[in-house]
Amino acid sequence: MLALTMCVKQKSAARSSLYYPESQHFNRTPHRPDQLSSFQPYRSPEAARRPTTDVCVVGFYTETSRTHLKSVRDICTASATGMQVRVEVTGFTVHRHEDLGSIPLAKVYVMFVDFNERNVILEDPRKGLGDLRLLTVCSLWALGGDVILVYAGDLGSKGLEENELFNYGLTSINHHAELSKLKNQQRMLSVHKTFTPYQRNHIKDIVAAKCV
Repeated sequence: MLALTMCVKQKSAARSSLYYPESQHFNRTPHRPDQLSSFQPYRSPEAARRPTTDVCVVGFYTETSRTHLKSVRDICTASATGMQVRVEVTGFTVHRHEDLGSIPLAKVYVMFVDFNERNVILEDPRKGLGDLRLLTVCSLWALGGDVILVYAGDLGSKGLEENELFNYGLTSINHHAELSKLKNQQRMLSVHKTFTPYQRNHIKDIVAAKCV
């Protein structure tokens, strides 16, 4: 399998702003694998104006973004984490490629992908499915935050075992380069409607480690 190697290699770009010149026409056609391999974020001269937050919840649909934001805020409240400091949690919805340049800087990103019938969590551009979610997760890595991906609405995640983070029946997690990376980092989760206690504690521990 041809690995998608476009995800950022240099952490020095972590706190630089991303922007995408109109000449690249990101919203018109999916990127080919050879284009993805050379993808690099641009440094914005207005990086200092980018908002910052502790935790940024990233989604793709306005209809579900509020629900996802609330679920993460519930985990990150001081009473839930046992932390004495306030953790700021904000939301951001990506509708198109041009929105990637406006994602706030954050210590932790929780990116939600909503259920779809084909169980495409991150796209494979070679299959003509676009690349918006794929480029989004790579942009989050480029910003330097700790990235957690949550596949939401998955019926197979309804009966997760106590120590499971995701539904092992989602086979693409083992074959897609970026999903495998997230799995190996223990940053790949799937849920039916709500997080399990084990998943909540897992997110809480990541947030506590990064935001205290």
